[in-house]
Amino acid sequence: MPCWKARGVTTLFITNRGFADMLRIGRQNRPELYNLQPGPRMDPVAEELCLEMGGRLSATGELLDVFDAADREKLAAAIAEHRPRSLAVNLLFSWLDDGPEKSVAACLPGELFVSLSSSVLPEIREYERGMATWLNAWVGPLVQGYLHRLQAGLPGSRVAVMQSSGDTVVADRAGDQAVRMLLSGPAGGLVAAGFLGRRVGCRRLLSFDMGGTSTDVALLDGEPRLTTEGHIGPYPVAVPMVDMHTIGAGGGSIAWLDEGGMLQAGPES
Repeated sequence: MPCWKARGVTTLFITNRGFADMLRIGRQNRPELYNLQPGPRMDPVAEELCLEMGGRLSATGELLDVFDAADREKLAAAIAEHRPRSLAVNLLFSWLDDGPEKSVAACLPGELFVSLSSSVLPEIREYERGMATWLNAWVGPLVQGYLHRLQAGLPGSRVAVMQSSGDTVVADRAGDQAVRMLLSGPAGGLVAAGFLGRRVGCRRLLSFDMGGTSTDVALLDGEPRLTTEGHIGPYPVAVPMVDMHTIGAGGGSIAWLDEGGMLQAGPES
């Protein structure tokens, strides 16, 4: 299956030997439990962009497979062939010791955007950690470019950026953690709804937020609730984000015909 139809950059996904299919396999959860003929799911990363390397740790943090000179040569060859703008490094048990991932990062060209799972989401479960790391690398260079141009156009101003959790972060730090901004637009709407509700003395609200891309709803009882079980499309994003659900397309969604001639709406807008 083809990878995502979207606007990220060419990204190499680096993991340990034997785990190149990590993001493709996922958790094998079936969204339609009783559907005996489910449709194929889009692969998040193309097969040729997944590299297997050393640097594997055990569950106790013991180094089992070193990242050696042969791995460095293989990595350099892949960069020369695919010319990526970013790399996502997700080694097993990196949350116990970030040393192996930093060893990979140390041999990479300085102009590449590098996303380490030990920095993006230092938690157990390699699939969820890997998906967050890949998403961060996939959109990170674009987000950094937007923010640099914005800051350049506002000299002397302090620029803060909304995150998916509903709080803000200074723009200088936001680009390195782009995955934490994937739901920032709807999160801003939910924070605003809570603020307006408190102003009129109503803490319990049901929000309805139709934008250009999606229509989102959430239940507010005081402050917005957070979850680490959110999704972007069919893929999990385990970083903290507001507990909000997408129920439909947005007002600017583009209608199109799929390969079977069926009418679709969005997510492009």
